[in-house]
Amino acid sequence: MPTKFRLHAITVAIALFALTGCVTSRKTTTDRTPIERELISQSYARAVAQWPDLSPYAGQKFFLSLDTLDVPDQKYAENLLHDYLLSNGLVEVASAEEATLIVRPTAATAGIDDFQFLFGLPELAIGGGPFNFDTPEISLFKKDWQRGRTRLGGYAMNTDGTYAFELPTTGAEAKYIRHTFFLFFTWKWSDLQYPFSKKGKPEAKDDGEE
Repeated sequence: MPTKFRLHAITVAIALFALTGCVTSRKTTTDRTPIERELISQSYARAVAQWPDLSPYAGQKFFLSLDTLDVPDQKYAENLLHDYLLSNGLVEVASAEEATLIVRPTAATAGIDDFQFLFGLPELAIGGGPFNFDTPEISLFKKDWQRGRTRLGGYAMNTDGTYAFELPTTGAEAKYIRHTFFLFFTWKWSDLQYPFSKKGKPEAKDDGEE
């Protein structure tokens, strides 16, 4: 009886320990998922949207110097910066020699935070060698949380090397959260735009509309 009692107590203790909850990092992948790319791109757009009006410089020729910018999804960030400058009336030229303004953007932060909370039994590797297998994850409650975070800034110089204007360092973020209840029931929340959430979803047209 004492032996059976001890085994029972150990089993209960292990089960309680496993169910107290654990925090683990997301598994790495070889490339970013569409959600991860959207978290990055929308955090860029939200940071640039806070930059000042450059209409007083409308008509001036600019060259965008990118040697100080090193961020994920670099091409998207470059296109966003070009669009910002062009939409303010500046004129892009192909070389610094042709420009009256040299614009140098920088990124203090550009990346994704990953967090996972599991209340339940995590996936476990059992055995070894040819008899190795993984037990399935059993989640009573699970929260997967991702946040894209960006801080962009920069400045512009006149061609004589003097300071022209500042692009103030502005921060922005985008979030995507997925909850799982009792293994199968999920609920998602995000401040991303459609199709990753219902925000910005086009209204359905009536069949009679052209």
